[in-house]
This record gives sequence, structure tokens and C-alpha cells, in this order.
Amino acid sequence: MSLCKRCVNKAFDSKTGLICGLDNAKPSFDTYCTDFIVNEAETERIDKTEAIEKPGFFGSWKGALVMSILGFARFAMRGLDDPFGVVFLALGLGWLVIVLTSRKSN
Repeated sequence: MSLCKRCVNKAFDSKTGLICGLDNAKPSFDTYCTDFIVNEAETERIDKTEAIEKPGFFGSWKGALVMSILGFARFAMRGLDDPFGVVFLALGLGWLVIVLTSRKSN
């Protein structure tokens, strides 16, 4: 079905969902369709959407927030005697700023 989403011949049926526009049936191939013709605009749109939806742990604000919280907790427990808490907190906050400022607005 992921191949069909990028095909010029795709169609949509309200009862069945995504179907082939050539025979108006669900896809019947295993790995490759002989009638596949790539829709460049749709492929580009799908690729952009997937990249935005799946930034991964290091490309998201969640990882930066976790690192900041862990750094703050370590700093709060041990103070300046153990500088790793300050380092983790600074790296986490820096990472968070980078991630949030580098996001593209839609």
C-alpha cells in the first residue's frame, strides 16, 4: 500500500479505501506493481510529511527535555561538588534551544 500512495494510478473508494484506478480493486501484487508510475509531487509531499512526523529522539524536543531534567536533578542532589549535573543541564538546555529554533513552521 505504501507504493500505491505514490502512484499516479491510485484512486479512493469510500468503502474500501485506497484502490488501483486501473481496475478499481485493492492491490494484488506482492512487492512490485508492473503498472506503477511515480507521482513526483505526491512522493515529495509524503517524504516531507514523514520527515516532520518522525524526527527521532535526537531531533525532537523530548530528548533535550529529558537531558535537562536529569541534569537539573543531578545538580540539585549533588551541587557544585559534582560538575556533571551542570554540564548535563547546560547541554540539555542548549540542545532544547537548538531544536526549538530550528523547527520549520508549517
